[in-house]
Amino acid sequence: MFDLPLATNLLLHTFSFKKRSLRFPTPKRLFGVLITLPFFFILILVNRMFMALDSIIFPAFKKLKLSSVVFITGVPRSATTYIYYLMAKDKNNFTCFKLWEILFAPSIIQKYFFYWMLKLDRLIGRPLYQASLFWDRIFLSQISRLHETSLSKPEEDEMLLLYAFASVYLAFFFPDVPALDPHLFFDEDLPTEKRKKIMLFYKQCVQRHVYFYDRFEKKFFLSKNPSFASKTTSLAETFPDARLIYMLRSPLQTIPSTISLNKNVYSIFSGSISTNPLAGKTKEIIIRWYQMADRSIAKWWQKRSITVPFKKITRAPAETILDIYEFLKLVPGNSMKNLLKIEQDNCANYVTSHEYHLEEDKDVARQLNFIFNGSFRDEI
Repeated sequence: MFDLPLATNLLLHTFSFKKRSLRFPTPKRLFGVLITLPFFFILILVNRMFMALDSIIFPAFKKLKLSSVVFITGVPRSATTYIYYLMAKDKNNFTCFKLWEILFAPSIIQKYFFYWMLKLDRLIGRPLYQASLFWDRIFLSQISRLHETSLSKPEEDEMLLLYAFASVYLAFFFPDVPALDPHLFFDEDLPTEKRKKIMLFYKQCVQRHVYFYDRFEKKFFLSKNPSFASKTTSLAETFPDARLIYMLRSPLQTIPSTISLNKNVYSIFSGSISTNPLAGKTKEIIIRWYQMADRSIAKWWQKRSITVPFKKITRAPAETILDIYEFLKLVPGNSMKNLLKIEQDNCANYVTSHEYHLEEDKDVARQLNFIFNGSFRDEI
């Protein structure tokens, strides 16, 4: 699976000469394009070559059933990263992608190569690890101010779809290109056959990971992606035994917070901008993601999902995680119990420095009122 027509379309729209466009050829965008695109295409060529070789050398990876998979999703700014990082620390029960693996080792062959490289690295004083810290400082410092990230940290595996030219993340580098819009509303706007091909590509990426790290599937594979709020139906079809953790926060908070976040992400590739020119479009995307996820969960995930209100995970993280463990029929070990106790203590002393208002859009909350019923109404 590689969407060559979309790749061609986006490359032809790398720049726009409309003055207010985020693709206007500012010095920062010109520099970003010269650095990012060659690096990205080298990654695609190298990684796809090794992924193709996996099918010849390790064909058994495609036979894995993936019966123990947990997806964490919810619209952006709903504490998906917080709960993901917290659960990923339980290495006895979960395995997940880290950023270095997504970028440099999506294939089984590459995983074996880095496995031996890292063993050697520990023997000779960890120069490779030091190089990864240098990478974090040079290439990830801007992003990490917006979204906690590092080569060694768990990361969103939506990024794997970049290798198929099918990821919503392309919208940050190619903002406001209409050809990408169907990917933003994956379940409803993409043709069925294309959806299935993309999901098969993603599934085989997960199978490669599980084949290498947990071949007998004794752990849960853990995935976190806000963008998967628009893919919940496709996930249910592709992973019929998977569980879903749906993070729920008021749109009065998520919409302005996402608009603010996206403005800063766009500025990384387009130069400094004072306001987000795509704020209206972002609001429409978030509203529709709420609606899509709500319909899909009601139809596909009723017996295998748990909804976690934002206020609960931020005020009572220990209780919330224990509820999730019960839902997954897991028993936390002593180290996880100790971690949760520390997290609960930290939570009691935490005061957020962020405050978002969407006073002029309280009708948004009313539009989505059907989501916030019963015990979740206090999210509004």
